[in-house]
Order: sequence, then C-alpha cells, then structure tokens
Amino acid sequence: MNLPIGLVAAIPLELEKIVSLLEDSRPAFNKGKLSILKGYLFDVPVYVAISGVGKTNAGVASTLLLELFKVKHLVSLGIAGAYPGSGLSPGDVAVATSETYGDEGCLSQDGWLDMKALGHHLAGGNKGRFYNTLPLWAPKVNLWPKGPFLTLSTVTGTREASEALMGRFPEAICETMEGAAVAHVAAMWGVPCSEVRGISNMVGPRDRDSWVVNEAAEAAQEAVLKLIESRMLWKEE
Repeated sequence: MNLPIGLVAAIPLELEKIVSLLEDSRPAFNKGKLSILKGYLFDVPVYVAISGVGKTNAGVASTLLLELFKVKHLVSLGIAGAYPGSGLSPGDVAVATSETYGDEGCLSQDGWLDMKALGHHLAGGNKGRFYNTLPLWAPKVNLWPKGPFLTLSTVTGTREASEALMGRFPEAICETMEGAAVAHVAAMWGVPCSEVRGISNMVGPRDRDSWVVNEAAEAAQEAVLKLIESRMLWKEE
C-alpha cells in the first residue's frame, strides 16, 4: 500500500537531500515562499512542501497538502534544538511523541497559564479537543530517541529562558518553530502526523558557531527516508 504522504520543512536545506532523490519530480504548487513538489520515493507518492519558517507558514503548507493533494500522512522534519537533560547531542535524530505549543497562553501575576486554564481549546478533531498539546504518530520500534517536543515562535537563546521552559514542560526533549502547527492541522483533518528532527544545537545560551545545521538537516532526512522505504508509516498505524 503506497498512500501519498506529505513532507513539511521550513527551509530548502531541510529537504535538499530528499528533493535530490525524488523520482519524476515536478512542481505541484508555488506561491510566495511556499513551494510544493510532487514525486516518488521508493515508489511511494510524496509531496514535498518548503513552507517558510514559523507556525503560520507550516500550517498553510499542511492545509494545502491535505486539501489539494489528499495526503494520508503528514511528516514535519528539519532541525531542532535539544533541551539539557534530554540525553541528546548535536547531530542526533529525535522523534516526537507529541507536540506542544509552548507559548500559547497567558503570563499572569500567578505565573504562566496554558490554554486549558484559559478555557479555550486550540484544535478539535475526531479524537477530541486539544489545548496546548497535540498527538503525533511515532514508530513503535526504538530506532531513534523519542519524546515530547515544544513549538515556540521565539527561539530560546538564554539559560534563564531554557530553565523557565523546563519548569513548565519538564518532559520536553526538543524545541521547534513549526511542529505543533503541522500536528494541529493533522488533528483537525484526522490524518496521522509524525515529526522527525535532527539536533543542530543545545537549547540555552545562543552560540551559533557551535551549531551543526547541515549535519542535523541531513540526519533528519535520512531518518524520514528510512521510514518511507520501510513502509513503516502505514504498517503501524
């Protein structure tokens, strides 16, 4: 069974290797910074979306993949920062078991309040209502470390901010800028969604010289290629 899948990444680097391997590749959509290619990987129909950075861009790309091209599984991929204590190091691959909007809520005199505390769910679908946290599909086999991810509009670049986030979300292992938006759209449509990230840096004091962006982007793509080739995205759903 070769159901069509949709891949969403923010920047071309995060899909460069996959695009180079696409067979029968051709443009499917192009508007502004958003471009979608159609092709085949291991005889599987694949739609590859370069969305642009951030939640809104990722949400638009995901919606188009579902509405225009009827993909049956969404995959968010790219680079991410790993939180201290996650056990991850730059160059590793991590798979999300859930995605959480880390800055949707309210800062009050009594501390940070999430969307449930405010009484507003962010997404709803055939699996119920979702507040800050959205479900994701992850392979049952332990090919790569797995755990909850956070999505933030502002990248964390100080020790103080990192520690504050860890206080709110102690189980989180990675930080992204798009993952929750892809999971959000998938939950609304009732379509499975996965997220695979290569670790480019540790979350904390910003030290761009220590990042391994190219290595992380390639590692994430290699992991996604393995999932597609193995047909694992369908076998375990």
